[in-house]
Amino acid sequence: MAKNIDIATFVVHVAYPFSKLHIPVFDTSEDYLQKAIRFSAKNKVFPLFYKGCQNLNIRLPEEAEKRYNEYEKRSKAQKETVKYLLGGCDRANIDVLFIKTFKPFKYIPDDIDVLLRRPSDLACFRKLLEERGFSLLKVGTPEVTMRKLYPGTFVDVDVHTSMSIGHVVLFDVEDVWRRSIYTTVEDGLEVPMLPDHFEIVRESAYSLLKDFKITIPALYSAEHAFLNNEIPDIWKVAEDEHFGFDTYLFLSTAHKLARIFLEENHKFGLDSPKEKFTKLALNLIELDLNKQQRAPYSYPALVIALAYFVRTLTKIRTEQSLEPLAQLLKQPSSKGIDILIEYARNWPSVF
Repeated sequence: MAKNIDIATFVVHVAYPFSKLHIPVFDTSEDYLQKAIRFSAKNKVFPLFYKGCQNLNIRLPEEAEKRYNEYEKRSKAQKETVKYLLGGCDRANIDVLFIKTFKPFKYIPDDIDVLLRRPSDLACFRKLLEERGFSLLKVGTPEVTMRKLYPGTFVDVDVHTSMSIGHVVLFDVEDVWRRSIYTTVEDGLEVPMLPDHFEIVRESAYSLLKDFKITIPALYSAEHAFLNNEIPDIWKVAEDEHFGFDTYLFLSTAHKLARIFLEENHKFGLDSPKEKFTKLALNLIELDLNKQQRAPYSYPALVIALAYFVRTLTKIRTEQSLEPLAQLLKQPSSKGIDILIEYARNWPSVF
């Protein structure tokens, strides 16, 4: 008799949004499926998992229907907020970009992330939200979070004035704006956002410098890029933005995870790296994956340290300034430290 697969592999297979995969033998007990529901919700793929179960005629416990309705309620409220902001910003002459919020598959984010082109528009933007019933939830580094309560749900809007992780600035706002496009999303809304190629580069940077892991939605985003032969275009953006290290590691690791968890083996499309730091990081990841395979995948601590080192060194060279070093030294005071503590707590072997 075939061995039952672990919950992570089961969820990654069932929630996969681009094709129907062969599902290995899994435990059909209610306890197993409830754990799968909780795992998929924690990892932000529950709507995909729910739909995947329907397509595969996997009958979930009753709580799944209730949970899915809650997600749909939040999704509807988020779409109404996006539509309101598009009109309000147009009337108020506020340039706004939606980042991290939309993906090339069904995705209901925890919050709506917006980037303002001009920091001076923050007060006016907050007023727009307050007129819609939003109130200040928290002030972070450097974003502001506003929340509105709805019957049975809520909507959070994270308002960014720079593309940063804590104190570390990643992208120049004007450069981001030059690359932005209008994309049609659900309900026919035309939304200003980053093109898919740039979004993968942003995802690469966030995975290494903020989340310290490749999430399941990030793995699916990488899969979309592989399936659509977008790697050369992504690499051009990565080189233009000086994010070659992060992007190569992200795509290479996602490629390995796709083979492990999705049994997919797409052509990678990039030459072997020549840079010694990239080679070192890849070796560390390969050694780690040989010891343990997990989804979501947390990078080894030394790889994260290398990512911060390479990012700071690259910024110093390109900007001819020591300001990136000052940003790095201030980083422990930012809100991202709680992610680092959580990472250290859960990492099975820090080194």
